[in-house]
Amino acid sequence: MKEALLLSCFLITSALFTQSQSLPVVDSLVHVIEETDNDSLKAYCMIKVGSEYERTGSDSALGWYQSALLITQYREDYTLLDLSGLAFMRTGIFHLRHGGSRDDVLLNLENAKHIFQESGNRVRLSDVLTSAGLYECFNGNQTAAFDLHSEAINILQELKDTARLARSYNNLGLVYYQTNDIENAILTYQKALEINEALQQRGELAKLYSNIGALYAQLDYHEKSRAYFQQGLNLKKAYSPESEWATAYNNLGSAHRRLGNSDSAIALFEDAIELGVRLGNPYVEILAKNNYGLTYYDLKQYDDAYKIVFSALEMAKAIDHKPHIVMSLTNLSMISIELGNYKDAIELSNEAILLTDVLNNVRPKIGLYSNLSDAYKRLGNSDEALRFFTLKANLSDSLNSLKMILDLTASGDLNHDEIQMLLQKLNKSVGANHGFIENLLLWSKSQLGGLVLNESIIELNSLCNRAIELFDTPLKEKEITVINSVDESLRLMSDPDLLLILLRNIIGNAIKFSHHGGKVNLSAVKNHDGVKISVEDYGVGIQKERLDGIFSLSHESTLGTDKEVGTGLGLTLCKEVVTKLGGIIKLESEVNKGPIVTILLPE
Repeated sequence: MKEALLLSCFLITSALFTQSQSLPVVDSLVHVIEETDNDSLKAYCMIKVGSEYERTGSDSALGWYQSALLITQYREDYTLLDLSGLAFMRTGIFHLRHGGSRDDVLLNLENAKHIFQESGNRVRLSDVLTSAGLYECFNGNQTAAFDLHSEAINILQELKDTARLARSYNNLGLVYYQTNDIENAILTYQKALEINEALQQRGELAKLYSNIGALYAQLDYHEKSRAYFQQGLNLKKAYSPESEWATAYNNLGSAHRRLGNSDSAIALFEDAIELGVRLGNPYVEILAKNNYGLTYYDLKQYDDAYKIVFSALEMAKAIDHKPHIVMSLTNLSMISIELGNYKDAIELSNEAILLTDVLNNVRPKIGLYSNLSDAYKRLGNSDEALRFFTLKANLSDSLNSLKMILDLTASGDLNHDEIQMLLQKLNKSVGANHGFIENLLLWSKSQLGGLVLNESIIELNSLCNRAIELFDTPLKEKEITVINSVDESLRLMSDPDLLLILLRNIIGNAIKFSHHGGKVNLSAVKNHDGVKISVEDYGVGIQKERLDGIFSLSHESTLGTDKEVGTGLGLTLCKEVVTKLGGIIKLESEVNKGPIVTILLPE
């Protein structure tokens, strides 16, 4: 058996020698492999050759790792045990980086984990846990990712291995980011930043700057996001191989895209595409082409956008990389809607949804359900539009957390303080969802033509006070003051129930995006055009490029200043209600300057 394994190993490595690229380090390592009879040294050099090839993006790396496994597996020599674990780990990481199957990644990492546990090599064990945690994070299993990274951090804290500890903090921060736990993401990234700056770990700092940039992008602080991404690109170009530049190009391009700097975004995405072509890396090229196409989508050049993203889809299908296929299908669906090809958009979205089920990843479904809702609405199918909007809302708001909170409270394992904390969360969820359900029912009625006006004379100041009282709890928690400046004598003829819902949604939105200790102003004036009601806050504001679609159903809701979630339905409903009341609504805003919502209603 031993002779057969060694013969197989010889055949594989011989083939690799004939295919090897001319790299000075590789040439010297190959010379050692050819000359030595020491299996440990031979296996170690094979793993190093694989690592060198992996740095250049060469698929040859996998063959070298497998050759090392053939030498080290099933051998009685205990000194080869750690090298076997290292070969399994590198094989698993190779598959992780190249879109391998779940078994290809996790079975190899699991083998490595058992070997390092047996040998007592806790440093390598932490590396395996970190790699498995990254895989779970990128594939949507955040609970498993959190547990794996936490286990690695515990080991590294005991070993006082600060360099690896910083990497683990960075990875754990990414898990928090993926689960929208912004506060813990910031705190965890800060720990990693302090260590890396002290150690001058420039490669790790580059990754960290990218992750912090992504965090600020989610918070809509796009100028800060751009600055961090630029720092990351500068470090990578100075200290990292070209194979690592593409992500930085894509990140910085995306930041410029969000800032409306289309020319800069296009140039960066073109750099990423060119790099992907030169390195023969289709994964880089596919991602960059999707971003490139979306930039033309922003410019309303939908035909060009479709062609670019469609070429990315063809590449993704050619290598059968399902996450990139889902991304491309989602973007093509969105572009098809703007081209008026609603049935194509529906087919593309449904194809992507089937793949998300295979991947066991629900996150992309939020965008896909939004596309389906928008497409059906434009086709005039209100029932299907509502159904998919509800599915989107169930994924993106707090409805799914209700059962979890109730189960934890009923378990009997929590102390009094924990129960009180959960009850407060439950109260927030119930309150938020009551408003959501009421909005959903009213929107459904509006789409089906079932909204009926019941007009009467309204004392506007009193109605505003009723709307403000609905937010007693969040106003106290955020210490926000709402000033009702509406004249007590001002009256108008309108539907009090619809107007109350309208005010509730606008005031709620103002509170959601106001900072602690802020204020919200309500005012109204009567003139020859009717009654003009204004709601102004001094919160985070809205970028100008997002204002055009702010009242549409396809508008994506963002987190509030206290990570409050939403569905995007409230503002859509406001437009429907104002139209029913015979009025108009507009919103003026810019970043870091709170918006003013103005409603003009007939007297």
